[in-house]
Amino acid sequence: MLWAFKHAVASAATALLLLALTFVAYFGLLAWAVVAGADLGGPLALPFMLLLAVLLCAVLLVGFLQPATVLAEFTRSRLRLHRIAEIPLASLISLVPCALSAWCLRACEWTSADFVELWLVLWLLVALPLGFYWWVGLSIGVATRAVLALFAMLARVVRGLSKGLAARIGAHA
Repeated sequence: MLWAFKHAVASAATALLLLALTFVAYFGLLAWAVVAGADLGGPLALPFMLLLAVLLCAVLLVGFLQPATVLAEFTRSRLRLHRIAEIPLASLISLVPCALSAWCLRACEWTSADFVELWLVLWLLVALPLGFYWWVGLSIGVATRAVLALFAMLARVVRGLSKGLAARIGAHA
């Protein structure tokens, strides 16, 4: 259950980060147009940028980030490596879907870029959201375990207090 919660929160936080970056990019482009004296664009620019960002978030999360982090987490646990080894493992695992995406873009002739250049650019574009996703997932796991440990400690304290209180009530009766 913790595993699903951790990945759901990491996915939501990564999507919110990418949508916030879309807002920043929109207002940056708007400011650039004002300073340059260029056309400000239409009223649908922001909604379509957000729609594109949501679609890209879905593809990025389902196609790149979740599989890479889940496989890295599984591999790390099987090899009994330190948790910090998940980042290089996830980065290496994310090379595969990036290569597949680069191959698809070249096969559809949507770009004239060299395959290796396209592959590396896609991999570098995935690196920041992948690191953020992993960091949020790790933080959620650590925070959840800390809260559960705190509740367990409080339960022990309450049990001790109730035993002491019961003993005092029994002594006065």
